[in-house]
Amino acid sequence: MAALSAVMAIMLFLRKWTFFGLKGFCSALAWGSFWAYIFKAIRTSAIGDDEVHTPDFSDFFNDLLVPAIRGTAGTALVWLPSLLYLLYVKDLSLFELLDFKSFDDPVLWSVFAVSLVYVPMALLVGATGGGVLRMLNPVLVVAYILRMGVDYWIALLAIGALTVAYLILHLASALLSQLPIPFLAPWLARFVLTYPPFAMANVLGLLLYVRGDRVDYGLPEEYQMEILPGAQPRGQLAVVAQPVESAAPQRSYAPISLEEDAPAAAPKAPIQVKTTPAEGISAAAGKGDWTKAIDLFAKAADLKPGSLAPNCYFGLGQEAAKRGDYQQAVRALQALMRSAPDDAVAPRGCLLLARIYSERLSDRTTAERLFRHLLQRYPNSPAAQFAQNYLARATEPSTA
Repeated sequence: MAALSAVMAIMLFLRKWTFFGLKGFCSALAWGSFWAYIFKAIRTSAIGDDEVHTPDFSDFFNDLLVPAIRGTAGTALVWLPSLLYLLYVKDLSLFELLDFKSFDDPVLWSVFAVSLVYVPMALLVGATGGGVLRMLNPVLVVAYILRMGVDYWIALLAIGALTVAYLILHLASALLSQLPIPFLAPWLARFVLTYPPFAMANVLGLLLYVRGDRVDYGLPEEYQMEILPGAQPRGQLAVVAQPVESAAPQRSYAPISLEEDAPAAAPKAPIQVKTTPAEGISAAAGKGDWTKAIDLFAKAADLKPGSLAPNCYFGLGQEAAKRGDYQQAVRALQALMRSAPDDAVAPRGCLLLARIYSERLSDRTTAERLFRHLLQRYPNSPAAQFAQNYLARATEPSTA
């Protein structure tokens, strides 16, 4: 938050003292930085990370302009529907709007209330890679709200309380900005106003953290929880008594004496140790024989996730994709994502899996879901930048 406050303070200072042509640019840069940080905070909170990380500002269009457009669209939804209602349904002129006589219209307040409910989910869609068209799609957004259920309404209450705090902090910000300190005063003023938006972003991120699967964000396995972690079966199975047969009468025999020694026993054959399918796959992969490893992997249809090392799963997926065996490539990479989501190779595996669905299997829906999962689960990885660029192009090629 301190870094964002400094950036915005500098941009607003330059806007005040620069010539007219750069005033709009400085304002747009501050606005884009603000929304880039907010969307980053939502995504990092969605993976349980409490820290606010600095976004990647290497690409002006995707890292600043796109967040600014989505943030503008999201905040405009608060007041724009009410304004359109007054202008086109009530047929009021601009002068009549300034009289505030229509503010006692219950329909107007109903439209405004619906907008307040709609906007947080629209911002969630934008933060997770959805473009402006998805944010403005009422069918999609309302469906997501209904899927979230009561948790979404609890989040709305928290956001409402933070909005009240934000309005109160405006008074403190106005006082701080009047301090006779050239740079520190505007920085403190922006810092005070930055906390409530970041707290709201944290609320939305935590909502994704616990209910992201209900809005098609992330993989379903990420939201499954063990009911009894570490529990072991107790007690013993009941043994059914078997009927005891009466013993046959015993007879005594005279001992038999052998005059010659018994022949020596034949030497036993060496015991053959049978390797498991996982050991065979790992051995072949360790020798670089990926053809044999993929063949063994294809035959081991009942191989459980976690039987192989993460690098082995990634190698199988990569080599199978090169050979055009996309079924085994998908199977290996899915096993990697399920068994070792925190491994260093997991972001690359998720990226490769998404690209296979997008570029080889032409399954855009699954590919976009995997790319959004990549942004949510590994926001600071190099693969996340590729995912962000892909979603920016795929969802809205013309308007971001």
